[in-house]
Amino acid sequence: MDGKQLASEIKNHLNLHLDNNVLDVILFGSRTKNTAHANSDYDILIILKSSDNRITRRKINDLCYDIDLKYNIFLDTQIISKDELLHGIRGKHPIFKLAIKEGIHA
Repeated sequence: MDGKQLASEIKNHLNLHLDNNVLDVILFGSRTKNTAHANSDYDILIILKSSDNRITRRKINDLCYDIDLKYNIFLDTQIISKDELLHGIRGKHPIFKLAIKEGIHA
């Protein structure tokens, strides 16, 4: 499956159920570097417009499971809000910076 197409489908699916709270969905990791194996997961960064909480994270994981089942894949999701990404300590983590810089955006 094309990375851009997958990221876009995930973003659309999430926004449909989360009141358009998803700012961006980014595919990163081995699937973008052509180093993935047949059973490799799909690393996905989900950036939310507003802050997240346990309920939102649970809903996102449930919605991503729909995609897992549809394509028989495994999505490994990282979820962060725009504010936390720009101003929080967690947003400075290299995994987020690398995903934004080198990943495939929806």
